Amino acid sequence: MNTFLAEPFLRGERLLLKSGWWLQNETHPEEMNKIINAYGEVVENLNQHVNPNSPYDSAEKLLSLVTLGLSTYGRAALHEPLSEGAKRIILALQESQEPLFIAGWGEQIHSLRHAGELRSRIRLYTISDQDDTGPWIRAHFLDIFYVVSIYAWNAYHSGKMWDIPRWVSLCKLITLVQNPWLDANIRLGPLGSLYPQVVFGMEGDTPSFLLLIQNGLGYRDRIYWGSWGGRYSRSLALVDWAGGIDTNHFVDSYSTPQASIWRWRTAYQDDFAARMQWTLTSNFSKVGHPPVLNINGQQGPDPLIVQVKSNETYTFDAGLTLDPDNPTDNSHLEFQWVLYRESTMFQANVSLKALEPPVGSNGVLDINDAGFTNATLGIKVQVTVPQPLRNIYTGTSPGFHIILHQ
Repeated sequence: MNTFLAEPFLRGERLLLKSGWWLQNETHPEEMNKIINAYGEVVENLNQHVNPNSPYDSAEKLLSLVTLGLSTYGRAALHEPLSEGAKRIILALQESQEPLFIAGWGEQIHSLRHAGELRSRIRLYTISDQDDTGPWIRAHFLDIFYVVSIYAWNAYHSGKMWDIPRWVSLCKLITLVQNPWLDANIRLGPLGSLYPQVVFGMEGDTPSFLLLIQNGLGYRDRIYWGSWGGRYSRSLALVDWAGGIDTNHFVDSYSTPQASIWRWRTAYQDDFAARMQWTLTSNFSKVGHPPVLNINGQQGPDPLIVQVKSNETYTFDAGLTLDPDNPTDNSHLEFQWVLYRESTMFQANVSLKALEPPVGSNGVLDINDAGFTNATLGIKVQVTVPQPLRNIYTGTSPGFHIILHQ
């Protein structure tokens, strides 16, 4: 059983510009520099809203990390000398034994041509194959941890890049990816004002980064657990990872790979809006901040893992969770406990009971804003474990995931 907590684990930041299908033989570092310079105008404000031991980097540091890859399109780049960007990636792999996460935003990088030990540290997430290097990498370097959304060539509406902006019939969720909401909540101040107007779709490449945000969901290499960046399963080829299917319940029900991102739309857009408010003021008390979760006394980024027995009952208490905006009182927070079936394909019913439901509530929310049904409300919950049920796909008993959703 897992309750996910939050903290960053990304390392080895590099900002690399490379060609792709829609910009095949050119790169534009001046665009990235413009955004970083605007960030430099607000970074002092941002740092008043985070742990002083983990501040936002200075604009100067980020500018020093901007590196060009080759402007040559596709596998033709393999016949050219290594670019400065490729050298930076190799250096980052050599600097640490920890994994290096590479988000390919509508592109692929060329082969690092390095030892298998270095390649095994790579965590490469590409939104789509927009040149011919992706299939080549996956065929020749099976030791690379490769996440890709595979679909027909240029059929972007079928892949993960369409999960963020798609205007499906999701009630109020539609407005969160349209220009009026973005004007009111995101296009604010020196940095927010650079956020472009939506013409075709917004944030299509962002799932490759959202996977790395430790917000209480994603955890290291376990991308099959799900995150704001979606949930992934081994493909039939067993050499890469592809989108797993989630089911969301809103006015209608949706069972698609895209639904593993749609379900978090309210959460990630609200978080985005809150952080844009941080850019506008250094006054901590003027804006909102995420809670610091504490489950049964455990606080931090790792999941709370409990070895459970059938027909036994366990209690999970979030009473020590800290509300940074009200440090002595967390009663302003709402606690919702849900069973996330898809992350382990768990088929049995798990009994969740609110021990301290909110005043005036029966302790159950029929559908929450992430599309989970029967969310259990309250700061403390009792969980009764059912008889073991073997996973019909793997033949194993993988346990199950309880998410504390706020």
